[in-house]
Amino acid sequence: DFFCEDKPERPMFCVGRAMFETDRVPFGWVDNLQTQHQIWVPSNFNVFTFTRCNLDPQKLFVVPEPMNVSLYDPATTTPLRLSTGKRYHFLAVYAWNDRKGWDRLLRAYWEEFSAADDVCLILRTFPKHRNDANFDPEASGEWVAMKLRGAARAWFGQTPDELASVHVLATHLSERDLPRLYKAADAFVLPSRG
Repeated sequence: DFFCEDKPERPMFCVGRAMFETDRVPFGWVDNLQTQHQIWVPSNFNVFTFTRCNLDPQKLFVVPEPMNVSLYDPATTTPLRLSTGKRYHFLAVYAWNDRKGWDRLLRAYWEEFSAADDVCLILRTFPKHRNDANFDPEASGEWVAMKLRGAARAWFGQTPDELASVHVLATHLSERDLPRLYKAADAFVLPSRG
């Protein structure tokens, strides 16, 4: 993301907001970032990795990710009702891509638990960005379900119904309901490769 402000009394000032979770910046980012007056990153780790890619450390500023502490206050948040029929809920919230480790999460979960266990893995995930004008939560949920069926068949020779319970939550959640989803879970899991 880039923010540029054109002020008549001085030349345009551009700020780049960037992050990446590995030990280097993706190919093609450096040239673009070099043109920025400032680069805001969320952590010292990003300062280290961006500097290693020959970006000027004087341009790099740590601006942590913001969080609405009132909205995400566990003391004032009521849990969202989960209709899974299970007592214990794991929750993973992520964009469906290899970097987030969906395959490691599912395989570990299905290896550890069986259909007889009183657990459910809630997946709050989408195959593409939800701000896309063509985004269809129902179709996205079906796409994820297809991926689950393929993984269950390839790894265990079974259907997801024969394995430990997984619930895909692809419906729209309001900004107010997302903290309630977190509050309803017993454990948050995310084996990201980043």
